[in-house]
Amino acid sequence: MELFNHVVLVLAKGKNLDIISEVQTINTFRSWRKNLLKVGIAWYLCELVDKLTPEEQENRQVFSLLRDWLAKIGYLNPPRLVRGFEEELLVELGFGVPEKLRGTSGSLKAYIESIIEKKITTPKILCLMVSGN
Repeated sequence: MELFNHVVLVLAKGKNLDIISEVQTINTFRSWRKNLLKVGIAWYLCELVDKLTPEEQENRQVFSLLRDWLAKIGYLNPPRLVRGFEEELLVELGFGVPEKLRGTSGSLKAYIESIIEKKITTPKILCLMVSGN
């Protein structure tokens, strides 16, 4: 299995860890997998979901949202993609977008960091990937 693949897993309960007994690939997102900037955006979207949702709690709406936006990476421009996903995720999770930030452009990273009370690390990685340092 590779990162950013949409797969169906069949798991068997193990003593300490579950055992993968079958994998079916649904989508490999080939349209953007070889573009470092787009892979970085995928990391960012996944980090947002990871930091804004509780561990080990199913949330099919957030899963569907992430899956759909990963598919959009192939054809939406990066700023529009990031902002659109941030807004939809915040609304889906009940945080919403504050009135003062509606209609503005750019990422909602600072607002999200105020919610989670932690720094989001992916944008730093994205800057390094884009600059080549």
